[in-house]
Amino acid sequence: DGDANVKTQTHLVKVTDLKPETTYHYQLRSKADLGPEGKSRDFTFTTKGETLEISNYAIQNVSAEKAIFRWITNTETNSELSYMPYRNNRLSTDEAKTVLDKAMTTVHELAANDFEGGTIYQVELIGKDVKGNQTSKLIETFSTSKDDLPPVISQIQTESALSQGKTVKVQSVISWYTNEPTIGYVAYEKGVITGDKEFSQKIPIEVSYGKKHVAVITKFEPGTVYSFRVYANDSAGNTTISKTFTVLTPKQKESVFQLILKNFESTFGWVGKMNQ
Repeated sequence: DGDANVKTQTHLVKVTDLKPETTYHYQLRSKADLGPEGKSRDFTFTTKGETLEISNYAIQNVSAEKAIFRWITNTETNSELSYMPYRNNRLSTDEAKTVLDKAMTTVHELAANDFEGGTIYQVELIGKDVKGNQTSKLIETFSTSKDDLPPVISQIQTESALSQGKTVKVQSVISWYTNEPTIGYVAYEKGVITGDKEFSQKIPIEVSYGKKHVAVITKFEPGTVYSFRVYANDSAGNTTISKTFTVLTPKQKESVFQLILKNFESTFGWVGKMNQ
């Protein structure tokens, strides 16, 4: 609808209150001071679909492990929550998790209950409508709480075996658990060590966070006692050091010839003298 009282050669009419994704017919009309009214042919146009948007999101921290996310979309979509932790200031994409609710709505609420207290996460709120259009809201840093507690180390176990070959080697496996995802390592020293002396030998620190840990040491000597400690670091920078443990590696098995020779030495004293 234009203004019939304005005379001009250049015309602009603004049409409002149109519905999204709707086809409209229109006709252009114009009348000069003299002569009949001019009319165009019938034209059509289709309005664009409404752009999906997420607004008014809110987060409720329930505990160190659980949080509830709420948000609103301007059209009906499903509800999806995606989150992954930062490890050593890098996103750990391998630990990404998703919560999905397929119900179509404009008011959304999803909960996640496996967060780690004190760990920083990237969280994304996602909605997809029936036509496959998608919108999202990225929350780059989120944490349920500050982690002031160090990890707990438990169930430390050792197992050693000899590998036979040109040279006999000892392979010792040390395993342990932590109550939260950590990276850790084992420090060790030959002999029985008491006190708080720092051990000079250690294996490289783990590269991935986890609750179940395994360290393999191949530098131990057969038939030798070693002392070791387990170290655990969580993503908040808290560190735990276990008490000192000891492990006795297995002795090298004697050959048949060595066993026969020992038997002769115990029976006939002159066998031992021949070797002197």
